[in-house]
Amino acid sequence: MSSDEAINSIRIKTGSLRRLFKERAMYADEVVAGQRKVASMREANAERYDVAQQVRVRAPARIVTDSEALTHSWRFTRKRALKE
Repeated sequence: MSSDEAINSIRIKTGSLRRLFKERAMYADEVVAGQRKVASMREANAERYDVAQQVRVRAPARIVTDSEALTHSWRFTRKRALKE
């Protein structure tokens, strides 16, 4: 692999890592907003069904976990690419 190809590969991997960090921050903000909405619905004595529906809709914890796993995977890949 030539140095230009290696640099290009590192740039691509770095860009992907940046995107994953932005996504993870977005998902975390979305989780906080969802928790606030559910809490405000409970304070306003909303119907139990409506609250339960919001909890189901606003449960992206799986997405955040997937994003974190991808971030760690990309970090490892990037470190390995830098060593090469």
